[in-house]
Amino acid sequence: MSPCAEAGGKMIRKVALLLSLAGLLVSGYLALAHWLGLTAVCSGSGCDEVQQSAYAQVGSIPTAMFGCVYYLTLTVLILWEWVVGRNSRLVSFSLGLTWAAAVISLGLTYVEAFVLYSYCLWCLVSAGLCLLLVPVMTQVRKRDEVERNPALTGYLRDRKFIMVLLTVSAFTSYRGVVVLKSKVQPAQGTVSLSQLIASGSHALGDPKARHTIVEFSDFGCPNCEVQYKTVRRFMREAPHNVRWVYRHQPLRMHKRSWEASLAAEAAAVQGRFFEMADLLFKNRPKFSQEELESYARELGLDLDRFRKDMKKSAVRDRVVRDTSTAAFLGVKAVPTAYVDGRLHRSNLTQKELIAISRMPALPEVKSEGTTRTGARQRSEVPQPAM
Repeated sequence: MSPCAEAGGKMIRKVALLLSLAGLLVSGYLALAHWLGLTAVCSGSGCDEVQQSAYAQVGSIPTAMFGCVYYLTLTVLILWEWVVGRNSRLVSFSLGLTWAAAVISLGLTYVEAFVLYSYCLWCLVSAGLCLLLVPVMTQVRKRDEVERNPALTGYLRDRKFIMVLLTVSAFTSYRGVVVLKSKVQPAQGTVSLSQLIASGSHALGDPKARHTIVEFSDFGCPNCEVQYKTVRRFMREAPHNVRWVYRHQPLRMHKRSWEASLAAEAAAVQGRFFEMADLLFKNRPKFSQEELESYARELGLDLDRFRKDMKKSAVRDRVVRDTSTAAFLGVKAVPTAYVDGRLHRSNLTQKELIAISRMPALPEVKSEGTTRTGARQRSEVPQPAM
């Protein structure tokens, strides 16, 4: 084999290794963010929706972790085949693995575009890397065959297959971004308080406070736990000028979070909603019926009444009412907070809560009177002076 062809073989393996390592970093970051309950730093228009959707994990394992396993396996195979010695079986297995990952990535991208109507930039980058690895690993296999049989050198000049793959990848990426941008429907930006707060909604603080924070939350969500504890601590220490309203939005991906919401509402019948909420977040995600009853017992509730109330339609309807409001507003991710009717696009920190409490009253948001798919005004919460 000519020195030029040999150099080309080394170069294409380096490219495959770099793409695989890049994919490992991306998927590793997403898996770590999911496990730690952190919000991924992302410029997509629906990262939270994707990260907290039912497709973000398989059982208790983050979907991104499967990407980590794939990229790590591919990295090890590339290094093994490159350093230890040429092995056609390893190359063929690597190529098959790459094809399988590319098909799965396209399927997940389809889910983002046509099921979730949201897209995460990190997920798209990972999908792009999966697609690029197919033609690259195909070239690795071709060069492996040429190295074993120099008579096939002309085989490397057949670029039609590579060009077709690159064209399909580029077109798919372009169409995916176009579709996603047109389909994404973020949560409603401004909403009147009369739409956000229902009769009997659970609240802390003065009903006539200068500012009202309405939060949609899920007892099974790690991000919600962090947000809840932050706001709860603030309301205990410096509740002046702020009223905080809690509304349910249990997601399917969090096992038995619906039952946890029912337990909180059953405790509310006996006047202990926030006390039960404290225990639910403290013990998340232990929400079996026995565990929920143990929390009720810890609070000194009438246990028989608690059990009966959990099964009552009136208690269920309170949770359904909150989830219906969330659906109407387009709230897909939790926690989602509205400050004086204006969507706040990140978790509220202690400093932000203090700054909000010191702000003058904001103009009242009027009812927009539109449905989820109707035209909506988009507005951000004015940045308070820190």
